[in-house]
Amino acid sequence: MVGLGKFILTHYPSFSIKILITHPPYNAGSTGPYMNSVSATTSSITFHQLPQISSPLDISSPHHETLAFELLRLNNPNVLHAIESISNTCMVHALIMDLFCCPDLSVAMDLNISAYFFFPSGAACLASILYMPFLHRNTNKSFKDLKTILDIPGMPPIPSTDMPKPTLERNEEVYEDFLNASIQLPKSAGIIVNTFESLEPRANKAILEVEQLKEIAVGLERSGQRFLWVVRSPPSKDQTKQFLAPQSLICMIYSPKVFWTERKTGLVVKSWVLQVAVLNHGLVAGFVTHCGWNSALEAVCAGVPMVALPLYVEQRFNRVEEMNLALPMKESEDGFVRAKEVEKRVCELMNSEEGNLVRMQALKMKAAAEAAMSDGWSSRVALSKLVESWTRGRDKLHETVKL
Repeated sequence: MVGLGKFILTHYPSFSIKILITHPPYNAGSTGPYMNSVSATTSSITFHQLPQISSPLDISSPHHETLAFELLRLNNPNVLHAIESISNTCMVHALIMDLFCCPDLSVAMDLNISAYFFFPSGAACLASILYMPFLHRNTNKSFKDLKTILDIPGMPPIPSTDMPKPTLERNEEVYEDFLNASIQLPKSAGIIVNTFESLEPRANKAILEVEQLKEIAVGLERSGQRFLWVVRSPPSKDQTKQFLAPQSLICMIYSPKVFWTERKTGLVVKSWVLQVAVLNHGLVAGFVTHCGWNSALEAVCAGVPMVALPLYVEQRFNRVEEMNLALPMKESEDGFVRAKEVEKRVCELMNSEEGNLVRMQALKMKAAAEAAMSDGWSSRVALSKLVESWTRGRDKLHETVKL
């Protein structure tokens, strides 16, 4: 949201943006220093801290998405009070929220404020969520059990098991949360889709199990390529504890001497990196990625070819390999990508005709991204159209605005 706010202010500096913040009773890390730094450098962005909710949350759920939906649902009264308070001194043009804030749509309607959803994942994932009610009505099976190909308008056909992980089991509460969100989305004044913009430099925070980390480590070693790897600890086996504390960082789980002493081919980082800065470094020739949408966009904007290793959520929708922007890694029957496959794909990206074709396509898409974000082109025109609708009172039009 901070990134989107900065993006808007870059072109419309007369606006001010207030971001509502709530801290969950679990994993309540301090965001104070970050908020202070944002407000210090961008005075038009300020933060409004909501009161801590008093109702207990069921943290036994294996899905953090369920906790997010529940937390934000319980915050509705606080959101209502906050917007009323802000309205006493400012004209509120619009309320922008993400998918998990769909309960707040009723607050915006009660206050007669236009509400928009900001969807930071790709348009294909959005299409799948909007199509959920139709899929729900036409089958009584879970997506994980359908064993069929889904033909969803606006995206290539996908296996039913590639639907977002929280929606795979029909009888779980998190499925109902996403189904309800899919019904609420079209009721908003519009959906802001993140198509060609890197909104905020951040770290790649995908979490892998120990066994998969080992396979990647062996594959990287055997490839002989120099690399930078940010490694996080695997999630707790006790699902009730996954959201209670930040994941600790690990240095390396496979023969650090191989990487640091004997061959000096790799650097393992145990904290985090500015991924945008790394991808835009002239010596970076490839990116092994979990295919999160921000990571995919950052690679496209940097013109860096990818090796695709999608894990969960919407990552299997972001089929960069089908756009010839990445080489895919093939999973074995047990769901893991073996070291041999890692070695093979990394080497092919660096030293094969197929890898060269992907590299050339990445450079073409980089140019297309730069054009889309330049003045007078699609992203800038869409942003102007959106902001003008706020200032001229035409914000009741239902449309999808692509940024």
